[in-house]
This record gives sequence, C-alpha cells and structure tokens, in this order.
Amino acid sequence: METDKLKAIAEHSGTSISTVRRVLGHCAGIAPETREAVIGAQCTLNHPTACTDRRIYFILPDNPKFFWHKALDVLNGHPFDPPIKLSFYPSLQQHSLLKTYLEPLLTEENAVLILAADPDEGEQQLIAQIAKRSLVIQLCQYTPIEGTVYVGADAYADGYALGQLAAQHLGSPRTAVLKGEHSYTQEESCRGFIDGLGSPATVLPEPDEGPLYASLVARTLAPLGDLDLVFCPGGRTAELCRGLYKLRSQATIRCIGYEASPQLRKMPEKSLVFALLQQDIASQTRTVLSLAKDYLITGVRPASSTYYIPSRIGGCANTANNFSRRRNDG
Repeated sequence: METDKLKAIAEHSGTSISTVRRVLGHCAGIAPETREAVIGAQCTLNHPTACTDRRIYFILPDNPKFFWHKALDVLNGHPFDPPIKLSFYPSLQQHSLLKTYLEPLLTEENAVLILAADPDEGEQQLIAQIAKRSLVIQLCQYTPIEGTVYVGADAYADGYALGQLAAQHLGSPRTAVLKGEHSYTQEESCRGFIDGLGSPATVLPEPDEGPLYASLVARTLAPLGDLDLVFCPGGRTAELCRGLYKLRSQATIRCIGYEASPQLRKMPEKSLVFALLQQDIASQTRTVLSLAKDYLITGVRPASSTYYIPSRIGGCANTANNFSRRRNDG
C-alpha cells in the first residue's frame, strides 16, 4: 500500500504508520481496540458513505494467525453502505468483552449484527433480544438462537466426511475425540465424525486454549495408552501436533475448521497430520455481507435461516500410506 494511504489511515485512526503496517499485515500482539481503529479507518477511507440511521456491526476474534484475516480481507475489499462498525475480542477473554459489545445493540432498530463467537447462556439471551429488532447473522460458529441466521460450514456433514475418510484408510482405529465445551459447532462436528467413523471413540474435553495447550493435550491423552487417531475440531492443529509429539504417539490427526497455518508447515510434527478440513471463510464473509446489504435496502429478512458454504478436505495422502505401514510394521 502506498505511503500516502498508510499515512491517511494512521491519522484517521490515531496510530502510527508502523502500527498500520502491522495491523494490515495481520501481525500478532496488537491490542483489539487498536486493530479495530485501524481496520475501521481503512474501511471508512476506502468506502466513504452517506449518512444513515442503520448500521452493520461485525464482532469477531482478534486472531490474525488463523483464517479470520481472510474475512477482514473480504471486508476491506467490499463496497458497503452504511459503514461497518468492527469490534474484536481476544479469544482468551471472549466473555469479558462480548457482553459489553452486545448490550448497546439492544436499543438498535433494523441494524445488522454479524457475530463470530460461541456465546454463553447469558449472551445467547442478549442475542435473542437483539434478533427481535435487528438481523443477527452468525458467521462460521453456530449456536441455536431463535430469530438468527447462520452462514458457514455444515459442521455435522464436515465431521461425517472426515470420519468416513478415516474409516476408509484406517479401518477401525483406536480413536480419541477432543471436544470443546459449550460449543454447538464442535458438538455437531464430533457427532458427525463418530457417525462417519462407524467405530467406538473415547470422547474427552478439549483443554483450555492457552500457552500450556500442548502439554495439557499430552496429559489428557496419556492415560489412554496407544492411539491410532485423534480428532479435534477446535482448529489448533499446530498445538495439537506438539501435544502428540510430547506423547511420542503413533496417532494421526483430523482437524476440522481451519486450514494449516504457516507455522504448521514448518514443523517436523506436521507429518502427524493426515487430513485437514478447510472452510471457505472468504465465501462465507461475502455471503454474510450480501445478506446484510439486502436487508438494509429492503428491510426483508433472508428467506432461509441457514446458508451452508461447502468445505474442502485437504491433507496428505502420503501420510495415510505411511501411517498404514507403521501400523502393519508395529
């Protein structure tokens, strides 16, 4: 981006040019309010809009290492009117901030809330109230809340496809499933995976996200002894690999929801990965913005409450062959 544009964004957001470069480069270690200010300034400068009483509110994780930056790329390249109000929450402090973002929307009329989060029970009640007066679209992460619209992958179908793939290559593997608590999307992913696998699996709670995640994974799985397969729909593939590496496990990994991050491609543990399910977050975001724009223009809610965007299974066919040889040799 040209220096003049960077300078304009910096002045508009009250930050420095170096900070703008870091935000637009999806670097980590940036405060959510700073990221919000920079992205908001870029959107405003790229797409000047007329005054309007209706607004679009977009709340998503402050997680530049994974695929959310693709949603921001679509957002920044999408001509919209009215302007979008962006809010970011740190993944580890979701529930301390999400409520403060939702409460002001209770008084909004005919606005659009786009939400990428796993709300707790109290937050779900707030969202249901907002949905009575405005359009609420859940992006990628889904919780059954009356009056809302979901745009994203079909979690059950995705999990089922991965389970069938595992059964095709591995027969009836000794399987552990790490399932996050309080996440409907992960519940559906795990249910689909086990149904597709067609053989028993031990279901355990996924450790909390944080710097000790890999060690906690190893500690959680250690009592199960030798495993052939671990499925975890939480998306933390690199950390999961490290946890299995600490076990010196023969397991391969199924991970639903996120493509391999750049850090995973550089890790020796990447050989543990058998398949990854890749969501098309860019298409999901474009669909969400199209629905939002139509609603603001016509005042008519979307015809459907669910818009599934197909996912793609990617992975390592060679890993499947290597895994089969390891089992036979063992």
